[in-house]
Amino acid sequence: MVDNDVEYELQEISDSKYNYQYWKTCELFYLVRWTGYEGTDQEHSWISAVDLTHTDEATEDYHKQYPNKLGPDFFRPEHDATVAHHMKAQKRHKEA
Repeated sequence: MVDNDVEYELQEISDSKYNYQYWKTCELFYLVRWTGYEGTDQEHSWISAVDLTHTDEATEDYHKQYPNKLGPDFFRPEHDATVAHHMKAQKRHKEA
């Protein structure tokens, strides 16, 4: 327990993505593997980076291991085309 909140043990971060549903917030999510939940439906879950606390080491390790995966510095010039592609695809999907 930390600050009277239940805290779960993160085993590893295995992926990352941005939620493009709301462009203004465009929230970063990590696919987290939890310790103690192996073999269950709760072993992996997508968690907002904002909600991941006390995980600096795990997120740093993830981004060192996968430097080309999406992360907090995603909005760099070399990724503008990817962002534009996702935005156009979402717009087409909403119009359909």
